[in-house]
Amino acid sequence: MNRLLFYILLLLILITACSQDKKDIKQKSKQDKPVAVVIETVKKTDIPVVYETFGQVVAKNSISLTSKVSGKIEKIFFNEGDFVKKGQLLVKIDCLTLEKSIKQAEAILQKDLAILENAKKNASRYEELVQKGYAAQVDLDNAQTSLNTALATVEADKANIEYLKSQISYCTIKSPINGKAGEILLDQGNYIKENDKAITTIYQITPIDAEFSLPEEYLDKINQYLIGNKKIIVELFSQKGEKIEDGFISFIDNTIDRTSGSFKLKATFKNSLARLWPGEFVNVKVYFDTLKDVYVVPLNAIQKGQDNEFVWIISDNNTASIRNIHQKYVYKEIAVVDNLNEGEKVVTDGAIKLRPNAKVEIRVKKNNE
Repeated sequence: MNRLLFYILLLLILITACSQDKKDIKQKSKQDKPVAVVIETVKKTDIPVVYETFGQVVAKNSISLTSKVSGKIEKIFFNEGDFVKKGQLLVKIDCLTLEKSIKQAEAILQKDLAILENAKKNASRYEELVQKGYAAQVDLDNAQTSLNTALATVEADKANIEYLKSQISYCTIKSPINGKAGEILLDQGNYIKENDKAITTIYQITPIDAEFSLPEEYLDKINQYLIGNKKIIVELFSQKGEKIEDGFISFIDNTIDRTSGSFKLKATFKNSLARLWPGEFVNVKVYFDTLKDVYVVPLNAIQKGQDNEFVWIISDNNTASIRNIHQKYVYKEIAVVDNLNEGEKVVTDGAIKLRPNAKVEIRVKKNNE
């Protein structure tokens, strides 16, 4: 009986040992199997230094078209949304009342000219009579006062006529700028008061500006560029990501917003095709500089350690090793790094299964991955 138990125990030990050996063989086989990875080569190239933000398009100039005289709107010579040119006739104001006032003022002038002529004759006559002793000095003084009064009245009449004639010129309203007319707010036949409601607003859109803000850390760099008469290129993109046009920074505000730690800028664009519209929101890219001959890898090749960043390097014999690096700058999913050489192979997919000295199998990444 004891011998039987001994043989049973021995058999169990042998079965356990064989099972462990199979597991060890299977684990070793699994470890020796190459890890499938996707790689990219380290490249040496030039990378632009770009800051991306958003902004809003604003008109270079905007003019509210008002009347400087009161009267009925006789005729409007443009349509809503028209492009108008500087000096183009836009509105005619009925100035019949003003024209009558000019005729009345001219009649008053003629009357006062007659009074003046009579005052001159009186003054001349009294001057002769005083010299001959036939009239008192006070009579000459009174005649001279009347003459001076008549002269002043005539001058006032002439000034009034000049003023009224200048007002007549305001009966025709011309465009002060090249631009695009907006909605017509007062129709033909409406009565308009002097400097009252606007008839329309004209926006200058060629050229046009875009307003945006940058963090204050960029202020010194921008000032250095502008002092050196260097142009800072700004690209505008639609909300859908379509590129619209290139322009240049044309204005820097003189204060920094302390609540946001940013400052306001404007960039000017030719907008010759009128693709940009006042009030439109756009995406902005500001190009500051170009990093020359730097080493770059895809951003997804960089792994995060507890205290550092690293990449997996694949040697010529398809063995994996770790290389610590420093990520300096990122542009369009491309990272500028140090401690790498041009042509070295880095892992961009499959790194989670790697260990130092692991063998790898290079696979081609599919387009939809």
